[in-house]
Amino acid sequence: MWTIETALGRILIRPTGYLDLEGSASAADIFEAELARLEGPCALYIDLQELDGYEAEVRHMWQEVIHQHRHRFYEMVWVSDRAVFRMVAASVSLVIGIPSRVVGSAEDPMRRAM
Repeated sequence: MWTIETALGRILIRPTGYLDLEGSASAADIFEAELARLEGPCALYIDLQELDGYEAEVRHMWQEVIHQHRHRFYEMVWVSDRAVFRMVAASVSLVIGIPSRVVGSAEDPMRRAM
């Protein structure tokens, strides 16, 4: 399951459970529609706290979607305490080319933006 939230100057993606390609493709469409509503550059938050795992194709698809819109993001913030997801975040960030950081899950990631 996916939750996508927007606020002034930021968008949050929050996947939960185990992700398959079909549900993730629908979430990517919603993400692109929400991103189109935001004006100007924004911060992208990806909260992985409730993620259990995903099909390999899901990461590739999201990596492409974010890469297509990389000019819109001045920063990517990944939220996770799990080492494996922190490593994936670092490698995806390098491939996409957006300045990024990985933070722990001590607080709501949308509050970190401002």
